[in-house]
Amino acid sequence: MSSASARCRIFDPGAAEPVEGQRLAEFFEQVYLRWRPELRAMTRKDYRREIGCFSRWLERPAVVADLCDDTVSAFVAARLESVSAATARKGLATLLCLWRLAWRRRFLNDAPRDLPEISPPRSLPRAWSAVDLDRLLDACAAAVPRRGWGPAHWRALVLVVYDSGLRISAALSVPVAAFDARRRTICVAAAAQKQGAETEHVLHPQTVAALVAMRAAPPTVGTAKWGPVARQRLFPWPVHPRKLWIWFDAVCRAADLPHGPRDKFHRLRRTSYTHVYAALGLQAATDHAGHSSDLSRHYLDRELARAVQGRPSAADVLPRPGAARQGALFT
Repeated sequence: MSSASARCRIFDPGAAEPVEGQRLAEFFEQVYLRWRPELRAMTRKDYRREIGCFSRWLERPAVVADLCDDTVSAFVAARLESVSAATARKGLATLLCLWRLAWRRRFLNDAPRDLPEISPPRSLPRAWSAVDLDRLLDACAAAVPRRGWGPAHWRALVLVVYDSGLRISAALSVPVAAFDARRRTICVAAAAQKQGAETEHVLHPQTVAALVAMRAAPPTVGTAKWGPVARQRLFPWPVHPRKLWIWFDAVCRAADLPHGPRDKFHRLRRTSYTHVYAALGLQAATDHAGHSSDLSRHYLDRELARAVQGRPSAADVLPRPGAARQGALFT
């Protein structure tokens, strides 16, 4: 037995002797999910994906004993060669959650101790201006219909995310029954939210009109292929969720707008947050985004907020060199 394996021996409290080699995937399904039954389906998928990545790197099914400093550190270093620092950090956080529970439940001798710190470079949050939004909606109106999903769907979806600040997965989960055109609201279930809380969002009349028009649109050849689940949702997305980003990428390109990994619906959500922040302040923006802590460093486009509020920039208020000689401090 290697020294790393010896430090990470697995213990079954019900067994007379220590038992080694329980697969990490089994530990997740049989132990971790009993401890965290509230995990959303998407989060569970992330855990399973990370365990799969760890197993592929090991070239065998990962076992709980692999959760030790040397092995996990080497895995993280290898991942940093092929994925972004943010992705590697998220994967490390997933393994650490599994590791800490295994240690607390006495499956492992050692808790995490000496692991690399990953600090991804932080880009400035960027949002879209009012002109950008007009271009985006124009591109939505000109989008080519696919599988029954057309311009009316794109327009309504963009306006709903803009009004509500919802994550795209939450917006797509809203059932038809959760939309109240008279009260101008949509209700989003707790199970569909990252924060695990039910929320209700008031929509602008423009958005309500777009939703009503979308629902009233005549059926096409593509709508006949929608499954029962899609038909029950306000936005009946007709294909695999991955296609959403590919199809919306084409809309953003047609609008001549940024369409990288940090753009698309992420940028639309930051746009919503920034405008609420500029008009109503930090707490209102935090509530709008469905968070309990200050997320302005991730969501707030400070230049857009400054422009919306009509505030001068730092360069505008600083005394200009040479201005004193001319009898004025500001020019």
